[in-house]
Amino acid sequence: MHSPSHRKGAPNLRERRDAENSPRSIPKLNTAYEAVKKPLRVSRMRNVDPPTAATMREAESSTLLTKDGGGRTRSTTVQNIREEFFTSVLASGYVQSYVDLFYLLHSKDDTQNGMYSFSGLSGNERGQRDDAICSTSKFLREKLATAEHCRWKGDIEGAFHAFHELAVRLSEESEVKTAVFFYKECLQIAQSEQDTSKEMDISSKLGIAYHQLHDLENAKMHQERHLHLAQNREKSQRRSNLDQSTNMESKSSREALRQMGKVYDDLATEMEKKKLFEEAIGIYKKWLDCMTQMDDPVAAAEVHFKIGVCYNALGRPTQALEFLKRYQTTCHKYDNVQGESAVCAEFARTYDILGQEELSIDYLKQYLEMAAKCEDIQKQADACQRLGLIYTRTKKFSLAREMYERHFEIVSMALTMKDNVLTSNELGSLNTSRIHVGASRANDEFRTFMNLVKNDLNGLLAWKCTRTLPNQGP
Repeated sequence: MHSPSHRKGAPNLRERRDAENSPRSIPKLNTAYEAVKKPLRVSRMRNVDPPTAATMREAESSTLLTKDGGGRTRSTTVQNIREEFFTSVLASGYVQSYVDLFYLLHSKDDTQNGMYSFSGLSGNERGQRDDAICSTSKFLREKLATAEHCRWKGDIEGAFHAFHELAVRLSEESEVKTAVFFYKECLQIAQSEQDTSKEMDISSKLGIAYHQLHDLENAKMHQERHLHLAQNREKSQRRSNLDQSTNMESKSSREALRQMGKVYDDLATEMEKKKLFEEAIGIYKKWLDCMTQMDDPVAAAEVHFKIGVCYNALGRPTQALEFLKRYQTTCHKYDNVQGESAVCAEFARTYDILGQEELSIDYLKQYLEMAAKCEDIQKQADACQRLGLIYTRTKKFSLAREMYERHFEIVSMALTMKDNVLTSNELGSLNTSRIHVGASRANDEFRTFMNLVKNDLNGLLAWKCTRTLPNQGP
């Protein structure tokens, strides 16, 4: 007869056995490699020699021989490729490389357009994709193992180059988010070694990568760091009177300024979309400073125009005029007709805010004339509509009617030229234009109607019969 303690221990023993035999699930990754917390680097034990590339190749070949020797045909599937690479890396002692490679290859499974997703491909396409997977996986494995091996040996330069090659390859394959992770590894090495040249280069590449990911704040931070390093080094070289080095660093500064300009442009545009015009102006002025340092008057003029537009949006026309006039001067100098057309449209808005309607009308007429020269239908329609609006407000109804009728003709012609079906927005635009024409005609003929009602009964009856007014065409 079993004791109570024995009966109590039996279920516990079964539970332990069930727990040991139950399959252990690997947590599914649904984030990119960069989002995974960086694992702790495995430190080398003093009494163990680091593995070499030769041992990794031996491990890989022994794995393949074991499979083939068992009488099984090895298929070139993605799973087999992964298993072979994982086995060879781990068997060679590259524990950290195994962890990194696992995350890199498995993070692809959750992307819709990942390089390992090939459902629905033909046989040839599938074979080509398998080759690409094999090539890329082998490259990742070798570079990760090289970086780990170099760190064990204390070869910081070798580790830097391995991580850099990984980042460049991943960037070329549009895996920018993962490339950022390895660029950060490079940046950490460059900063620890106080290598300014490398830090400048990696900061620039990180800024570009973040810009591609639309992470504008991080892009701005790294490009500003790149510019700061380049300018400091340039000053140092000038003190040393090393003309050749100074020229090289000057090129680096110009490239940093150019990249900064792109980031500032996108940041300011985002601010404008959010109606944060004060913030947008601040960023545009930083961009203007970059273009001024580059001595690029054309790009600087574009920034002047955008600042002027923001000041108009804030209802500060006097400040807007200052920047718009600078842009207009540059457009005249470089014969930029499109730019002159745009600045005339903005001048019209500025003077309209100031209450100087005649000046606003004059600039709108110039805007219309230049748009016609450039054969820009959209700008012509915009100019006609705005002229119609301001003529209506100033009670010049015959001129308003003329402009609205012209606007309707332009819109109708533009939509007629389209081959596909009109969208709801396009139909709405056409109907709005038609309403403006009707209203402008009514305004223009209002006095005639009132005269018929008050003084000319026969004329009113004739109009009701024929729907024509005296001295008016059909």
